Amino acid sequence: MRKNSRVSLGEINKEDLPLPYVNYPNHYGTFITFSPTDLGDVYLCECAKKSVVSYFEYKGKLPKRNNADALRMAPLDSNYWSTILAHKSLVEKAHPLEWLKYKSGLCHKCNRVIPAMRYCLPMYGNNFIQRFGWYLNQSELEQRKAIELGKPHKQVEKELRKELGFKKVKGTWTIDNKPTGDMQLIAHIGKT
Repeated sequence: MRKNSRVSLGEINKEDLPLPYVNYPNHYGTFITFSPTDLGDVYLCECAKKSVVSYFEYKGKLPKRNNADALRMAPLDSNYWSTILAHKSLVEKAHPLEWLKYKSGLCHKCNRVIPAMRYCLPMYGNNFIQRFGWYLNQSELEQRKAIELGKPHKQVEKELRKELGFKKVKGTWTIDNKPTGDMQLIAHIGKT
């Protein structure tokens, strides 16, 4: 990872993953998809399935708001999804849950690698959120009911950090120190 890695604004980037073309969602989005080629079919990682279902439950409870951008009104709102899937959801007659495709072990989280793009600028999030913000959004969708019942957002972040193998140092979580387990982020983290 380069020190000056860019914030993702919906790019497709080639990375060292099972399906190497990573389709990042738009700025502050949630769902990353993966494809074998830059124009190939896109797949979600199997680990995102629960958060995808929760997205539709959550979206169904929101009041309908008009937006001049048709992609924001799409079943797969471009605020959460890549432009490719937002477009597709406008033309497909079937519900997205019927045509979204999944494969196991595709994502950065499952492969224990840092995304090449950043989720946000340093002024908007700590190092962990800058690199794993999309996965934090997914975790928060999965745990939406618990959050509504009072589970702190910070607790969701702590759980994701632990799942990814990061350890506490002097009572605080850090991405700047070596994660535990087999996570292979170590060489890149100190360089960013």
